Amino acid sequence: MPSLDLFMAMFAGVLSLGGLAVLYLAWRRPGRSIPLLVLGWGLLVVSALPWAAAGGADRGPALAMVAVSAAALLLIGITGQWRGAAPRRRREATPAAEPAGSTGWGHWGLVVLVAGPLAAAAAFALGLPFMRVDGWAESDRLVASAFAIVILWSAAAVWVCATPRLMRATATLAGLTAAGAVVLLVL
Repeated sequence: MPSLDLFMAMFAGVLSLGGLAVLYLAWRRPGRSIPLLVLGWGLLVVSALPWAAAGGADRGPALAMVAVSAAALLLIGITGQWRGAAPRRRREATPAAEPAGSTGWGHWGLVVLVAGPLAAAAAFALGLPFMRVDGWAESDRLVASAFAIVILWSAAAVWVCATPRLMRATATLAGLTAAGAVVLLVL
């Protein structure tokens, strides 16, 4: 395991902090400042190179992301305006308090069924064809299939939970499941 080059890490840290400072200045300015935004993001992108030199090609980008995220969190914590909790209002039990589009247990039960088993079926039907790709090693096919399934399932579940048109999402996922099943049968 390669050791960390301290000089390059400090240089990368200075570039990262400089990028964050410039982005913070651009954010605090009234109006839009394109040159400051380009400079700030450019410094953050350029800082990835010394991070890679400091920690290696595998650990360097991870170090860059952790360092920039920690510095941004610290900056937000220091400069944020913290308020106490807002006073709670009493909620009346009236039909008007129900969110628009929500029709009760039946609606949310359908959301759970569509976001769970149906979205999973669509993700598996679209992700499993990666296992049949010729020219890839078996491990590559397995990893590609697993990543595709996880990403597709979570994206479908988020979409189903966020959409006000549940029937359209249901029909789309059912169609994708059928299309993926046909592809699996043909391959």
